[in-house]
Amino acid sequence: MSQNSHNDPANKPFVTEKDVQVFRDNDDDLEKCIQAFQKEMPAFLRKRWKPDYESRIQVFETGEEPLTAFNQLIGNYPSHGGYAILDDMFTFVDEEDMDLLSPDTYTILGYFYGFHFH
Repeated sequence: MSQNSHNDPANKPFVTEKDVQVFRDNDDDLEKCIQAFQKEMPAFLRKRWKPDYESRIQVFETGEEPLTAFNQLIGNYPSHGGYAILDDMFTFVDEEDMDLLSPDTYTILGYFYGFHFH
């Protein structure tokens, strides 16, 4: 899947109809992937981040718009700071922590955030 234009958050929602269509065209379920992302990322974040961030992780974990809440959590992504936080989040991660994330979560990280794992 190719990255679409998520660079102008002031004018568009983060997840657009185009995104929904790209997932459909690739026989993937965007809603299912987002649900997995919202369920799995908090445990990953708790392993990687200090307890000081717990209240912010909970906002993401329970939010009605998970990707928007996640973007706010990581520094108002899309932004240079947000990308740097993501980059740091996935630097020197042990296999046990990576095992907390499913292929559906990897799909969200790849498509919306440009992080692809091999």
